[in-house]
Amino acid sequence: MQTVSAHPSGRPPASGYVLSNADTSRLDRWLGEQENGPRFISLTPDLLKRMKAEEILKITMSNLAILGSEEARQIVSLLPKAHKLRVPKAMKPRALPTMPYLGACKIGEVIRGQDGDRFHVTQMFMSNFVSEISPAPNGDIFRNVKKEIGNTTKMFYALDLICDNTGRALGFDRSTGKNGLSFQTQNKADAVWEIAAAATGQTVEALRAKLP
Repeated sequence: MQTVSAHPSGRPPASGYVLSNADTSRLDRWLGEQENGPRFISLTPDLLKRMKAEEILKITMSNLAILGSEEARQIVSLLPKAHKLRVPKAMKPRALPTMPYLGACKIGEVIRGQDGDRFHVTQMFMSNFVSEISPAPNGDIFRNVKKEIGNTTKMFYALDLICDNTGRALGFDRSTGKNGLSFQTQNKADAVWEIAAAATGQTVEALRAKLP
């Protein structure tokens, strides 16, 4: 069984990869700034064989930021007007430490409540891989990660967290009875319903019942 640390605060973990100035310059030119935003580069088995891990990591970070921004935009457009979903101003994806071509990106969060200087927060993510999710006390959440190259969104999930007043995650909020996992799905429509429920404080069933 493989376990991967998620660092649920949304901050990228130290990767251990160091880009030289030459690598950075070459990749920046390759990724480029297009008229409609950064360039998406599809990774292939051949590219993974020929590229350095740090180069793969930089492409993955760029690709995930593009995917995350688009998923957040589409989901927000489908939410009820009086929603409380907060979308990051800048996407901060992170890759899996041992598989730099796979990673996840936080696409939103909802503050569910406050207890003194502690906040109960649900953070929503998209990933370009599929795995089991089981939050552990040490912060590990991913198990049995499928290692297929991911150039599209493969999974949506949300974590219930306890954060301080700076937004730093202090641990998983297990008071919801879900052991820190709010939801997990490979179905985007289901993810939208779950996010809408969290963002409005209603249940999925109640929201569905309002449909004509």
